[in-house]
Formats: sequence, structure tokens, C-alpha cells
Amino acid sequence: MTFTISAHHIARYLLAALAIFLFMHACTLLLLYIGDRHYHLFVHWFNFDQENNIPTLFSTLMFLTAAMQLSLIGTMERKKQHAWGAWRVLAVIFIFMAVDENCTLHEGLIDPVREMLSDYQVTFSQTPPPSAHHRIIDLFYYAWLLPYVVLSLIAAILFIPFFKRLPKDTFYRFALAALLFFGGAVGFEMLGGRYIYYHGGDNVVYYYLMFTTPEETLEFLGAICFNYALAYHIEQHMGGMTVAIAPAKEP
Repeated sequence: MTFTISAHHIARYLLAALAIFLFMHACTLLLLYIGDRHYHLFVHWFNFDQENNIPTLFSTLMFLTAAMQLSLIGTMERKKQHAWGAWRVLAVIFIFMAVDENCTLHEGLIDPVREMLSDYQVTFSQTPPPSAHHRIIDLFYYAWLLPYVVLSLIAAILFIPFFKRLPKDTFYRFALAALLFFGGAVGFEMLGGRYIYYHGGDNVVYYYLMFTTPEETLEFLGAICFNYALAYHIEQHMGGMTVAIAPAKEP
């Protein structure tokens, strides 16, 4: 029995799953708005802003799927005696992203980075000083962003030769995936941190609706686009991917 893995099927199923999660997340916002405390467990399991729930598992599995495809491409390239190291490095990066997503490692950087920035007389009080508009700290209220953005920029520079070797269709799909993912993980995370910095977290439903929902949705779309780009690359440039299930051979 064999199954041919199609890039279009991967994208279709992942988008369908995302649509279901968006609907469940919208239900949690409605429950929070009406103030119904009887469904707090439902809110925990499906709200995008919560950790260790079903959307988190979905995101973790997408990162692991991307890592698997990257490793597979690296193996194929190595057999062809092509440059393969960058594919394996990317696979390791996505394994780390899966662990980080599941264990929220980045959250542990908030206090240390804030302490480091405090040496430069930067405040994180809810009521900012008059000169706060001259600082960027309101955008980095979630201080883990700072080291991650710096590391991402360094990685992007180091991977420039790799990107230049990619087929154009693969490169454009990678670029779109990165734009979507970082637009959510960095762009809306910064905007959300700025809102919390100036206004506090009293209006939680507004915060979830205006910042958390687009942030997480863009992250999901970026991960879906990247998995689709990898599967499409395997289809178009490496002969496709087939999974075979067969009985074990007799001794």
C-alpha cells in the first residue's frame, strides 16, 4: 500500500484545521466577553493566547513536520552530492522552534532581558515616563523579542548563499512564509506589547481580538505556507514523496 503525499493536500488539510481552530478561538472570545466562567476549561484549550493547549500542539506538529521535510530534502541532496548542510541546519532550527513552542522557552528570557535593559535606565512601568515615545522599549515590552529578532537577522544573513541557490519558485514561497510568520510573531507581538505597556491588560477581549488573533493566525499561515513550500519543492524538484506500507520480509 502506497500513499503519495501531495503539497496541495497538505495545504488543504492544514488550512481546514486552522479554520476549525479559528472558530473555536472565536467562541472563547465570546465566552470571555459575556463573562461566563463555567467554560474556563474550554477557553484554556482553544484560546490562542493560552499555552499548552490544542492550538499549541497544532503549531508544534507543523514545526516538526517542516523539520522532517527539511531533513528529507537534506538526505536527498546529500545522495546527489549537492550542498545539503543548510537543509539539515534548518531542520535543527525547526526542531528547536517546536520545543520552544511547546515549552515556551522564550518566555523565560523576558525577565533577564528586562534586567539587562534596566542597566540602561529603561523602565517597564505601566505608566511610561514623558520621554517614553523616544524609546523603543514600548515595542519590546515582551523583551524576548529582542534576542530572537537579532538571532533571526544573523541567521538570515548567514543563509543568503543558501537562498541564492534555491529555485525561484521555492525561494518565493519561503519568502512568503517568512513574511507571514514574522509579521505575526514579531509585528503583532510588538504592537500587542505596546498596547499593554500604555493601556494595561484590563480589556483582555479587545487585546485578544486586535493583537493575539491576527498574531497567531499569521504564525499559523506562515507555518502552513512553509510546509506547503517544502512539499511542493519535493514534488517539483526531487521527484515527489511516497509513503509505502508493506509486510516485513521473511528471514
